[in-house]
Amino acid sequence: MFGLGALEIAALVLLGCCFEVVLFWASASLGNAPETPLVKCLLAGLLVFALFLPAAALIYYLARLWGIPFSGEPWLAAVLALSLSRAIFWPLPSLFYVPFVPVSVKRGLGVGIIQSVLGLFFYVLVVAVVLVGLAVNQIWRGDTQPKASLDAGFVALALARRA
Repeated sequence: MFGLGALEIAALVLLGCCFEVVLFWASASLGNAPETPLVKCLLAGLLVFALFLPAAALIYYLARLWGIPFSGEPWLAAVLALSLSRAIFWPLPSLFYVPFVPVSVKRGLGVGIIQSVLGLFFYVLVVAVVLVGLAVNQIWRGDTQPKASLDAGFVALALARRA
């Protein structure tokens, strides 16, 4: 997967599990749920992650997005697969939270909404940090020039339209 070895993939899965546990703890706290012991937070986060990862992989495999992860061609299929996975995995983890946190189903769904929103914010933050890191790395190496050169006729046409 993306040129990663087994150790790197295992580290990423472990990191994902840790983030899911932290997101569950934060969403339970923000959802006015009773204080949850650490063991229950660990079990709930790991259970949701263990169910979410294979199911999301199955959705992406069935949408035929597995072999072309960075291609811009099937953007509609990618958006639909992401929307389907978000639509499925908002209520399902919420129903698993009810036994772990002594709350009603309604409040469990609220905790699930908070966790989904926190997760989306967190993943956007991770992507932003990675992209800024890549940009800083590119500037640091001195690769600020574009890789492709523009055709002189195209530049003249663009300037003529602008005038």
